[in-house]
Formats: sequence, structure tokens, C-alpha cells
Amino acid sequence: MRDIKYSIIIPHKNTPHLLTRCLATIPEAEEFQVIIVDDASDPDLVDFEKFPGGLRANTEIYFDKKGKGAGYARNIGMQYAKGKWLIFADADDFYNGCFVTAIERNFESEADIIYFSATSVDSGDLSPGSRHLGTVRAITNYNSNDISTIDGLKFSNWEPWARLFNHGFIRDKLIQFDEVMVGNDAGFVLKAGFLSKTVAVDKSPIYCVTFRKESISFIIGDRAFFERFKAKVLVNNYMIDMKKSYYRPLKDDILESRKYGFVTMGSMLLLARRYLSHKLKMKLKATFVFL
Repeated sequence: MRDIKYSIIIPHKNTPHLLTRCLATIPEAEEFQVIIVDDASDPDLVDFEKFPGGLRANTEIYFDKKGKGAGYARNIGMQYAKGKWLIFADADDFYNGCFVTAIERNFESEADIIYFSATSVDSGDLSPGSRHLGTVRAITNYNSNDISTIDGLKFSNWEPWARLFNHGFIRDKLIQFDEVMVGNDAGFVLKAGFLSKTVAVDKSPIYCVTFRKESISFIIGDRAFFERFKAKVLVNNYMIDMKKSYYRPLKDDILESRKYGFVTMGSMLLLARRYLSHKLKMKLKATFVFL
């Protein structure tokens, strides 16, 4: 039996060359279980006979044909995870040279979540980026005796990368990813942060997040715009339920939606109205508590 310490879960869709780059930064060692879940990639873009990772001894590949997005793929990956720690990567990102050393010195930790720092680059020319700055700020400001900095660590950044999640904690709390096309990771990160009792911080920049204009996070268009808006509403509702103040404003999105026509704008207004009603409900509930 392999002595698996870490289960690294990577959702993939249509970027085999970038997945190959990501895998090259992960050791092919028995203590690492690498789980790739392909989210219905296009056979015109992916050679399934020579799929990245297929020849690696510590790598498992699962092909899902439903096309439900990265959240669904990550949930599939967690079903097969065996390590003490869960680690999540995007196929178009990669790990920095300090990755193994940093996680190994934290392996014995009993924390629910361990937070690390990160870097960022343009995926194409590897020029420096800015997507990591929020993570760096939260890590730098962290003070275990200051609740505001602990909340900043847990709730100000919604991506699961550059963290170790205690597998037992995630399993016991039944935390899963939202199965939506955009923002699937935010709910997982926020729920885990809210339910965690102990956290730890290591300032090592173990992960490099990339900017790629083809990514679903940056695609321009009415459908993509609406999906990103839905993700904001979903996360705002999480924040309200947890009585935390890390909201994302909706006003500017609604104003910008005018360029996509009345149908998109009307749909967003309906979503925003439900959000505001929920927010009002929570305020009323809090008011009655104090009466």
C-alpha cells in the first residue's frame, strides 16, 4: 500500500499543454496522489490516447462527460482522495520550487487549514502578474491574536489554491464545491474557513497562479458576465449567513449589464432582488435576537 500524504486534485478542460506544465512541478513520488478529472474536453483539442499524466505512477485520471464545470470535477476528485491533506490546483497554474519543502514541514500540523503565499504570472510569456496580491496581503497581515486579520485570511480570498485542507476536517464537515460554471470554489473556501477551528500560516509562496485571457474567469460576453454575477450573489449570501462583512458590491455590475440588453439586465435585477430580500431577512432576524 502506498503511504499517501497529499492528494492533489486538478480539474482540466481543453488545455493539455498547460496541464503538462503543471504536472512537471509536482513530484512523481508515492506520497503524492495526483487526481486529474477531465471535464468533458473537446476531442479536437485533446489527444485522449496520450493524455497528460497517463504515464505517471502516482497519477489517476478520471474522464467525466457531463461538462458540469470545475466544481463538479473537484467533487469527483475528492471521492478518490486518500491523503491526509487535500491540495487543489488549476490546470493552467503550477507550483513554485519551494512547494515540497514548505508542505513537508507542515505535514504533522493538526490545523484544519494551512494557508501559504503565492506568486502570479501571465500564462504565455510568464511576465509578472497581480492575481496573487490579495493572498500576499492576507498572509502578511495575519496575526493570530487579531480576529480581523484571521477573518481576512479566511474570507477575503475565494480561491482554494496555496492551501492545505485537512482531509478529515473537510470530510467530517461535508464540505463540497458548488457545481456552477463560475465561482464554484468560493463556497468551498468560505465554508471551510467559517467551520475551521484552527488555522496555520506559512509565508512560503508555494503556488503560481496565471492570467490567461481564454480562461472562463475572463471571457467577455453576456452569458459569462451573468455567470460571474451569479457567483457574486452566491458568495454574498454565504457572507450574510455567516454574518461576515466581506461582500462584493452588485451595483456596478447591474449598471454595466445594460450593454448586454434588457434580458440580461432584467435577470440580474431579479437575482439582486432575491439577494437584497435575503439580506433584509437576516437583518430582521438579528434585530429580533436583540429585542
